[in-house]
Order: sequence, then C-alpha cells, then structure tokens
Amino acid sequence: MGNRGYTHLSNFTNNLGFINAINATIEALKIYRYDAFGPVILLNNTADAIRIFAAPNITNPLNGAGIQLFGNDEGFFPGDVYIDAGSTSGGQIIMRTGSSGLNNRVIVEDDGRVKILNLTGSGNDYLCVDANGYLFRSNTAC
Repeated sequence: MGNRGYTHLSNFTNNLGFINAINATIEALKIYRYDAFGPVILLNNTADAIRIFAAPNITNPLNGAGIQLFGNDEGFFPGDVYIDAGSTSGGQIIMRTGSSGLNNRVIVEDDGRVKILNLTGSGNDYLCVDANGYLFRSNTAC
C-alpha cells in the first residue's frame, strides 16, 4: 500500500520546530503591555478591552492620540469607545471616507467644535435634517 504520502516520524519531529516557531511568532504579535487599567494592546478578548495609543502610557491629559474599545463586561467603561486626540493645541479627531480617495468629512476641533464638511444645500444660516435623517445647509428656517 505504500506510505500514502505520510512523512516519516523524523520529518514530523523536525516540522515541530517550525510549528513551535510559528506559535511563538503568533504569541509575539499579541502585544501585551500593562498599565494601571490592564493590557494596552490586546489582540484577543480576554481582558474585555483593546487600547491602542501613541504615547508612553495612557494619562489624563493624554500625551498622544488613542483609541480605546471596552467590552460589555469590562468593569470600568462597559461598552464604551473612546477616540482621543492628543492633548495639544490643534489636536483633532478626523473622520474620513471616500470612494475615490480619502476626504475629511467630520472634524472635531481641539476646542470641541464639530465641523461637518460636504453638506448638501445652500446657505449657512441653518443646519437642517431632512426626512431621511441627512443634514443639509439652508438659508431659510427648517
């Protein structure tokens, strides 16, 4: 009947070293770093939170931009999502979309003002909502 494509046991044990190396690489990609709140970047859901930030640590005020996602079972901020701009003059949260390149659509300024770009309509006196829930500009009252 032959070996039906099965490798010899020695080939199998040699391949275990390769498999162990792959597992070590996968484990290394789970970037664990802990602060007072738990893991900072966690690529699985064991801590009920994923935190990604561009700073040495999460502080208030924040020393860099960050995104924090909390699971429903997380004790401090259940179900919350935080998108943080760095605590600096000019730090903004910018949401972009576009089918032919990224375009700024919504900008939260460092002082809390919200700028919505590319609204339909004309005039700048009123911001209205149409029957479908879309915002539009108008010179007349809504």
